[in-house]
Amino acid sequence: MTIYKLMATTVAEGAATLDIQDDGVLEGVLIAMRATLNADGENMNCEVSFASTNGIATNDTRASFAGAALQVGLLTSGSANSSVNVFIALNLPVSAGERIYLHTAGTAAALDRASVWLYVADRGRPGSGREGRIRRGGRA
Repeated sequence: MTIYKLMATTVAEGAATLDIQDDGVLEGVLIAMRATLNADGENMNCEVSFASTNGIATNDTRASFAGAALQVGLLTSGSANSSVNVFIALNLPVSAGERIYLHTAGTAAALDRASVWLYVADRGRPGSGREGRIRRGGRA
């Protein structure tokens, strides 16, 4: 298994990218997002996708496979430090060279951090050197 990490501290399309190194199966995505929301209705969204442009506000996008959102409702002025942590189980084949994008969007002025971990089971033959850095079954 290989674990990849994407991390963004800015609100942007394609805020972070990475390339899959070996063929495998994306078995899960962990998203941890934190933002300071300062006004009623402020929000922050992130999306993990194969597309270079985000589909956060788009119907029937077929490239995105994970996402998370924050929103705050304030009755008075102030700010709210908000966070979300979510794990999404998948069984999605990926190929070496495929690019993964982390998109962020929202009305909040301050995205503290959006971090995404991708858990990819490598398809390499045992002993081929393509098993990844973390191996199952207690093998050294």
